[in-house]
Amino acid sequence: MGRLEVLKLDSNDLERIPGVGELRSLRELDSNVIAEIPANLACLVNLKKIYLGKNLARAPA
Repeated sequence: MGRLEVLKLDSNDLERIPGVGELRSLRELDSNVIAEIPANLACLVNLKKIYLGKNLARAPA
């Protein structure tokens, strides 16, 4: 999946997206209902579009 450029996970029940930070070619991420935004999301240097609407993620207390 090293060449994956678009990942659409909308309308799912995933709470986490494990390994997303390893998808270095990812340009577009569409996901909702996640409870945790991965810290390694910052590693996605090619990411141009991200949609995290309707997610369950909250700022740490």
